[in-house]
Amino acid sequence: MLDEGEMSRFKWTTVAVCVTLIMLDGFDVLVVAFTAAPISAEWKLSGAVLGFLFSAGLFGMAAGSLFLAPWADRFGRQAITLLSLALISGGMLASGFAQNDVQLGALRAITGLGIGGMLASVGVITAEYSSRKWRSTSIALQATGYPIGATIGGTIAAVLLTVYGWRSVLSLAASPRPR
Repeated sequence: MLDEGEMSRFKWTTVAVCVTLIMLDGFDVLVVAFTAAPISAEWKLSGAVLGFLFSAGLFGMAAGSLFLAPWADRFGRQAITLLSLALISGGMLASGFAQNDVQLGALRAITGLGIGGMLASVGVITAEYSSRKWRSTSIALQATGYPIGATIGGTIAAVLLTVYGWRSVLSLAASPRPR
């Protein structure tokens, strides 16, 4: 029925929610790049330590894709998507309170774990809820959420950095108000 039917408001809303979740992922992945300079200045970090912080999130993404996403077949995609969203939100919010590079790296890995689980699950949800006729378009729309989220997030991060500092940028995806 989902495959053959028209794209109802419910189906388009589902695709829009998936696009929005991927937009958040796009922002989350690049948040350390947006905040690297002020974090480095405050904690006096070397380039190697910054590399560790960049890699921690990517390591978590790989782990989430390999180990968390496959659970969607067992426990349901919506459940894993919600778990992934909780990991992302919790990791991002806690990252704003990190006191050193090791804490921030661990929290970035947790956030990445959620992003990896979300990327795989949301892609499948988008495909499942799209009719055959609109499936390619829906998947393409969902994929554009990543760079759109990174772009919008970078613009917002530039403003937040000057007004509230780097911790507010890390908390942005988890909270409606900067901290």
